Amino acid sequence: MNSNDFEQARHVSDRLKGLTEYSVESWQESNGQLESGKVLRDIIALAVSLTILLVAGFGIYNIMTMTVNEKIKEIAILKAMGFEDKDVSEIFLMQSIIVGILGGLVGLLFGFLISFIVNTIPFEMPGIATLPIDFNILYYVQSFLFGLMTTFIAGYLPAKKASGIDPVAIIRS
Repeated sequence: MNSNDFEQARHVSDRLKGLTEYSVESWQESNGQLESGKVLRDIIALAVSLTILLVAGFGIYNIMTMTVNEKIKEIAILKAMGFEDKDVSEIFLMQSIIVGILGGLVGLLFGFLISFIVNTIPFEMPGIATLPIDFNILYYVQSFLFGLMTTFIAGYLPAKKASGIDPVAIIRS
């Protein structure tokens, strides 16, 4: 009995056990170390992905902090003209979110293209023609949302700093 989905091997072996007197086991039972290795690789891949996104978040935080520091006189003028703390904060938070959305979309595109290219590379192993890549849309959505959340947090702190600027002290200096 064959199956096109290797993840269904346990179900197929369970059905075969009742049909024959021979010992039947799935490839997962025969190769437990492969399953353990897969779990470990998934954990490492998740840790590396989260680390990359956090480093990107710190980069965005640094850029936004430098932008606030460079635009401090302009912020003071806006506040002197009547802009409220909330308005100033929204300007910088919106800038951060736009960077997050554009960066996320570009990252999704490049990630998909690289995965697609890697998926076409021939791989010499019985039963596998190419490297197995999981193109699950949920992974892409989770990555995009986590990146967007990271950029929101990275932009919130400098935006809060910008909103707390005292225009009188800045204009006098």
